[in-house]
Amino acid sequence: MIAGSHELAEAALLVDLRTTELGLTEHELDAAERLLGGAGHDIAQRLGVDPWSTREVRETVALSEVERWRRRAEHPFNSPATTHAARVLARAGEALVRRSGTHGTEGGEP
Repeated sequence: MIAGSHELAEAALLVDLRTTELGLTEHELDAAERLLGGAGHDIAQRLGVDPWSTREVRETVALSEVERWRRRAEHPFNSPATTHAARVLARAGEALVRRSGTHGTEGGEP
């Protein structure tokens, strides 16, 4: 149930990214859309890495995304909508860290 509610939050945020001003830069919007699966749902696509990248590379990039969005969520001048978006994105990155460690063949690793 918890995973399902987070997936709904991700889907809702993906819509919001495309329709609502969230106070994110153009670069952040692109990164957020990719992380939420706007360019494809495979781990490598969501992280923006080569499909044949190793699990370690995927985990490193996913952890970097988690840190990026955690820092963004803590920015003192965020609107509530920006903080909420950054928190959802950090959780999306956390989910990808878990998935990259447990699904060795997903994302291209043999």
